[in-house]
Formats: sequence, C-alpha cells, structure tokens
Amino acid sequence: MNLRPFKYFCVDAPVYGLNVPADRYMTSGVRFLRTTDVGRDGSLAPEVSGVFLDRKEVPSEYILRDGDLLFSRSGTLGRSLLFREQSTPSTHAGYLVRFRPDKDSYPPYLAYCAQSNLMQDAVGADAIESTIGNFNAEKYANVSLPWWPKATQQAIADYLDRETAQIDALIAAKRRMVELLEERFLVERENIVTGRPGSPVTDYSTSRKPSGVDWLDDLPASWRSYPLKHFFSFSKGKDAQRLTQEYVATHPGPYPVYSGQTVGGGLFGMIDSFDFEMRSPAILITTVGSDRTATSRLVNGRFSLSQNCALIYVRTPSGPDVRFVAGQLVPLFARKKASLPAHLQTSLRIEDLRGFSIVLPRLADVAALADRIEALEVTLQETLSRLTHSITLLQERRQALITAAVTGKLDIPEAA
Repeated sequence: MNLRPFKYFCVDAPVYGLNVPADRYMTSGVRFLRTTDVGRDGSLAPEVSGVFLDRKEVPSEYILRDGDLLFSRSGTLGRSLLFREQSTPSTHAGYLVRFRPDKDSYPPYLAYCAQSNLMQDAVGADAIESTIGNFNAEKYANVSLPWWPKATQQAIADYLDRETAQIDALIAAKRRMVELLEERFLVERENIVTGRPGSPVTDYSTSRKPSGVDWLDDLPASWRSYPLKHFFSFSKGKDAQRLTQEYVATHPGPYPVYSGQTVGGGLFGMIDSFDFEMRSPAILITTVGSDRTATSRLVNGRFSLSQNCALIYVRTPSGPDVRFVAGQLVPLFARKKASLPAHLQTSLRIEDLRGFSIVLPRLADVAALADRIEALEVTLQETLSRLTHSITLLQERRQALITAAVTGKLDIPEAA
C-alpha cells in the first residue's frame, strides 16, 4: 500500500469558506453550506433547511463544483461531504474547508477515505492533544491516504457503494423502528393524561359523550380545569444572537443548549456557559413556528435556551407532577391553537401561556398517572437503548469495512 498526503490527490490548495453574518442570509440565491448541513454519515441536509446568499456576494471561485470535498474544521471535526452538483449553486462557510480532487483521483474514493479510520483517527488523535478543537486545512492536507491507480480507486468506491448501501438500509430500518416506538409512546401518554380508557382514574360520568367527541368535553367526572398560572411560572429563552451554530461550534463546554428544533429530542449543542439552572424538572416547549405545539420535554440542571423556547416550571412543591402536565400540553395546545388569532398560531408569548388552562384529576391521583407515564418511558428507553446500540455496531462495521477496502485488505476482484 502506497500512502500519500491528501494534498497530493488535489489539484490546488485547500480553500476556507466565506464568513458571512446571519443578518445577510436570504431565502434564495446561492446556497450557503455550513457545518450543520453536513451529516455524520456524509450526507447533505435538505435544501429546505438551508440558508442562501446574494449571488453578487459570492466570488465565482467560491462556487462549488461536482466532486469537491468539504471538511469540518471546528466543532463537528472530521465530518466530510462529497459535493454533488445541485440545481442551486452552492458555496461553503468559513468553518468548512474545500479540497478539489485532481484528474487522477476519483472523488467518491476520497470521500470513503475521509470516512475511514485513517482520517478519523488522525482527527481524533489531534483532538486529544489539542485543547483548541480545530483541525485546519493544513492538517487535513497532510493526512496520509492510500494511493491506487484511478481505475482501482473507482472499483473500491463501487464496491463500497454496494456494501454500505445494505448497511445503511439496516440502519435506516432501525431508526424507523425508533420513530415508531416514540410515536406509540406519545399516543399511550396522551391516553393517560386525557383520561381516556386505560387510565388508572376510572371515575367517569354516567353521561359520558359518544366516542370521538373532543377530549376536553369528554372528561371523567372528577377532573377539573385549572389556570396554568395557578401552579406554574414561565420564562423565555435568551440571547438569540449569541446562540448561533457558529457560537456553539467555537465555545464548546458542558452545558446543553436547546432550541425549538430540538424540543422533541437531542441538543442544539454544548457550550461553556448557561442561562438557567433548574433544581427540579421543568417543561420545555417551543413558542415559534407552526409546529410549536407538537412536542414538549422535561429538562433540569444548567442549560441555555434559544428565544424560540419557553420554560414552564412548578412554583411550589405541592403543585401537580410536571411529568403529567408535560404530556397534557401537547393535545391541549393543539386544541387551543385553532381558536387563537392568526398571529398567535405561529408565535406564542409568555402572556398567552399564563392564560392557558389544564385539566387535572384529584391531585392525589396525578402522581399515580405520572408514575404510569414514567413506567412507559422506562420501557421505551430500554428498547431504544438496545436499538441505538445495534445502530452503533452497524456504524462501526461500516467504518471498518470502508477502512479495510481503501487500504487493500479486502479482495475486490474489480480492483485487481
């Protein structure tokens, strides 16, 4: 195996992307690829989630070409993207660096090299030795990769296309199982928090309305309505200008950041400071966007929120269990939204939250209902943990297969 620095596979020097402030982003024009647009598996986020620049602000030499390779140099170190020509012209941001393969190199082969242990171990070793968290263009350029004739490179890439497609299909199927399990949990949780059959509280009115009637008009007899503000306090997220992807990428730390896009799960990032400290769980919801009421989650400890989020937290220990209330907010807000003025259907203020009401059984029963929700969630998390572990094993197998193929350790007849 003949190893050569990555730079010798390329036609010219690597190019750092453009630094453009967010206030100059547009809804059309030249797509502006950022580190967050590059997936862990080397995929490109859909165009609908992208941002754009005015064509006049992008020099022609910064327009990406088919076969260009992009690497993340900060934050999501080691992530790479093989750029394929898009219907919309594209360029890259400053935290990405572009390499352009020469005529004797096969770009898909280099893309697989970038996902192999050769590249990933080099990035990981540097991250351990350095506290800066930046793997710059020069470091990428000097990572040694296996050199093969171009025909062999293509044969290796074609083989990996076939083999990784099977692994990727298995991973996708398991991820779909995760989605279906989470959807099932949400349905069962909603049944509990709305007093539907199956709830431990069975004190239903004898005049119960026919099935299909709105759940707020069809409650067990012992349930009552309470203003949300009677039990809870409210806070909005802070400092939207600071909590950008670029800020998160350059200020790593131990404290989670949540945004409206991550309310349903996951994080916006981890930074070196926090705005909130909750000693008991609080309910996090998103307050901006047409789908803001789709999900809620519980958070505690130290963290920060973007301005499209709000916290709902109990004021006194005698208040209702937040586990129960968090589940009820989903169907409650969905019902309430239809009656709101148009401007509130996509933007929810703290004042609006204070005016909402929740429905509760006897407070003594709320804890039992919350325990049932938690038991469901424990079962869900155990199953999700097994699925996540199997996905991790498949991802490791994928990377090991790629490494073996590009280093010549597999017998690929077409590559002979």
